[in-house]
Amino acid sequence: MGVALFGALDLDLTSAPPELEVTIVAIFGGVTVRVRPDEKVVLDGLSLFGGRNIEPRQQSAATAPGSVAHDDDDAPLPIEIDAYCVFGGISVKRAQSWKQSFS
Repeated sequence: MGVALFGALDLDLTSAPPELEVTIVAIFGGVTVRVRPDEKVVLDGLSLFGGRNIEPRQQSAATAPGSVAHDDDDAPLPIEIDAYCVFGGISVKRAQSWKQSFS
């Protein structure tokens, strides 16, 4: 669980197991969550005078348009993020764009 109350929180989930469930609360604060570029993420929760957003997942060669589809039975489960914000914001960023924003 992560809480940002009148402040900021940077949460790095790039080495987290894929079936992780995280709860984040931002009240007058902001939270940035970093995940792997191709990680499946499910963002759920509630925003009241705040915002939640997630960068689109980057396609790997196996999932690129025009590639041969395979069964997804052995695909890892997504990271589930329950995000609640009041006058705050929660952003899910991909690892590569995170590095670019600080360069």
